[in-house]
Amino acid sequence: MRTVLLSCLLLMLANTSFAKVIDFEDLAHYLPGTGLLIEDTRPVTDDYMGFVWSGDKTGDPLAGNPPCASGEAFLWMEGTGSTYLYAAEFSMANEARPFRIVSLMIGSYFFEDQVVFASGSSNGGVRYQQTFLIEDAMHLTRHQLDFQNIGQFALWAGSGVPTHDFLEDFPHTLGIDNIEYELSEPVPEPSTLLILGSGLAGLAGLIRKYRR
Repeated sequence: MRTVLLSCLLLMLANTSFAKVIDFEDLAHYLPGTGLLIEDTRPVTDDYMGFVWSGDKTGDPLAGNPPCASGEAFLWMEGTGSTYLYAAEFSMANEARPFRIVSLMIGSYFFEDQVVFASGSSNGGVRYQQTFLIEDAMHLTRHQLDFQNIGQFALWAGSGVPTHDFLEDFPHTLGIDNIEYELSEPVPEPSTLLILGSGLAGLAGLIRKYRR
């Protein structure tokens, strides 16, 4: 009985997930040998933070990875760090390990009352959909999502009101930073848990024996 209980406890611990934040700062581009930021844009690297990234909301691999802006490669939006995601749409996926999107920081460059769509899906089926509004341009704000047990997260820009008339035909590019997420830990095989539980139970028995 104790072996079964220990195995169940180990299974629960193995499936525990912990909140992390993707801030893209480790993708910042510095002048070699210095702490000086190089102002440029470059794609998010493959398998960054354990996810498959796409510059398309559907996850189309032909779209390539979404770009990050480093330094003042574009316009420095209030609330961003030195590096942030710069895209009108993107998706991040990990179908092998379900994850949770808790929140993110997001802002619009040229449009006020900017509509933004977010979705969370699993095994090809949409589980979550949310629409929210970015009222002010050039300022990052935090948005709570709480999309749980998904395999893919997507975000894309809708319509907005241009801050100036000449910006009407500009792309609705978003600044995205500090994506808070939880990625589930891989669960060991039941046989492995049983062996480990048996070993712990045996160890506990030996300790009790030698204490007598």
